[in-house]
Amino acid sequence: MLSNKLQNASIFIDENKNFATGIISLYFKLPLTAHNLAFANLLTNLQSNSSEKYPNITALNTVLEQNYNVRINFNTEIYGCQLLIRYTLNYLEPLELLDAEYNYQAIVDLFCELVLKPNFSADAISYSQRQLAEDYQLAMSDPENYATEQFFKKWYHQERDYTYGFMGPISEILAADVESLRRFFESLKKSPAAIFGIGVNSDALSQLLIDKLSEYSLKRDFSANDLVIASLPDPVVKTEEKNLSQAIVNLGFGFDSELNARERKIAKILAIYLGGLDNSILFAKVREKLGAAYYVRADAYVNNSLLLVSAGLNHEKMSAGIEIIKDEIQNLQLGNVDGDLLKSVKQNYLTLIENGQDSPFFRVTKKMQDLLLPQYIVDNEICIKSIKKADLSKLAKKMTLTESYYLK
Repeated sequence: MLSNKLQNASIFIDENKNFATGIISLYFKLPLTAHNLAFANLLTNLQSNSSEKYPNITALNTVLEQNYNVRINFNTEIYGCQLLIRYTLNYLEPLELLDAEYNYQAIVDLFCELVLKPNFSADAISYSQRQLAEDYQLAMSDPENYATEQFFKKWYHQERDYTYGFMGPISEILAADVESLRRFFESLKKSPAAIFGIGVNSDALSQLLIDKLSEYSLKRDFSANDLVIASLPDPVVKTEEKNLSQAIVNLGFGFDSELNARERKIAKILAIYLGGLDNSILFAKVREKLGAAYYVRADAYVNNSLLLVSAGLNHEKMSAGIEIIKDEIQNLQLGNVDGDLLKSVKQNYLTLIENGQDSPFFRVTKKMQDLLLPQYIVDNEICIKSIKKADLSKLAKKMTLTESYYLK
């Protein structure tokens, strides 16, 4: 029988019936601020490198290998104006092995050692700071990454905390010290937390985790009813010169109101229709017919009220490529939708969702999203199959070109 500690706690461990491997994911929910994002990335990098018991990467990698190549993934995720810190451990189910010392207790002890007991030495923090600074410099040396960062800085020019989608301001990461990072870590005890996982003996795994994490806020409400960030109220156009061999275009179309559960799925289908497949409408017209694009794609940021079309274009054909993109959005608004392409897009999206059922990581992520965003839960198959040409057109009419960013 499960302990009373589990009552009303946000812990969801499903029984493992199909996989040889299990998974544990612990989430903390925080407001998205520049400071929180910077310190969360520094903390998770630090924890990925070492802990109190395993004070360097070599020691950490050794213990992971000794536990049958346990894999860890500590990172941050952004959902609108909410920041999630995610700690995930993938392990081989003990029943697959004949090793008396390898059991759920050993797995949970290792997980909690790595997550709950960071190595807060000055040397360890300095090492992580150098790693992140190098990662940032490498990422920003790619013009596409640089253009994306600059686009969001303009998109959220009125709200600094939302401008950093990569790792937060590098200046705050480099300014962190032992005490400030320790304070941030201790503050997680007050943040809403939730545990998800898959294990053969789900009750035993749940009990072990709740006992180890009793100091944390697993009974606070993890849902977020107001995480969607509204679109920009005023149009922005910016051109930046860097003497690139190709021009990078980011066109941001803002939704005029928050999307409901069904509209969010339509937005995902709309993005794939425009630029998510090799036969998508923009891929065919901008790249194949005009011969102007190195790449073209569309992404629906439903928590940011944004549909972003990105393209790498020949300089001499940039204006023509931009006009094609705008024309295709207008075609959608006028109801000109390719029915065969829409059918293909819907089938592709359903296949991706179906294939995800074979992934423990995907299943755990889906359960977290349902807890975080219960207002947007839909039956994926029924919803996607019901989407018609008129639905794409209706949603496109909610879109306005709000930001144009050009990097040349």
